[in-house]
Amino acid sequence: LMTIHLTISYTLYQQVLCRAICIKVLPGALGKGPGARVQWFALTTLLLACCYLCANLVPLFIDLVNLIGAFFCTVLSCVFPPMLVLALRRQDRDNRKRWVHWVSDGTAAAVFVLGIYLLISCTLSCLVVLGQDASKSGNGPFGCHSLFQEGS
Repeated sequence: LMTIHLTISYTLYQQVLCRAICIKVLPGALGKGPGARVQWFALTTLLLACCYLCANLVPLFIDLVNLIGAFFCTVLSCVFPPMLVLALRRQDRDNRKRWVHWVSDGTAAAVFVLGIYLLISCTLSCLVVLGQDASKSGNGPFGCHSLFQEGS
């Protein structure tokens, strides 16, 4: 089920990227007719092959993706929004006496502190796992399968 989900997601996201590439590099692929379809098919297949090679040639790719996700997901979802709410409240000092503002300020501050904690703990956890996986053998190109076999 997850493979089907990832395949469909990749196919949808790839279309946007391929269209942007076609606008700049290969405008004939956006036309009508069999020639345009062959160009579009060739471009999307080439992009699929490049993505597959990048994901498998980079050792510890999944650990790098986890590290990037741990850092940016917490920052973008738990750190920046409360900072923006608190900055907005700071500009609007006239309505500070309403209890709703006190509650929203307290909630924003609590989410901000939780976000900082999650940022530090998740990023450090990913760094530890990255270090552990880097010390294992079999981290060459297309070596991701050996990591999963060792842990079984």
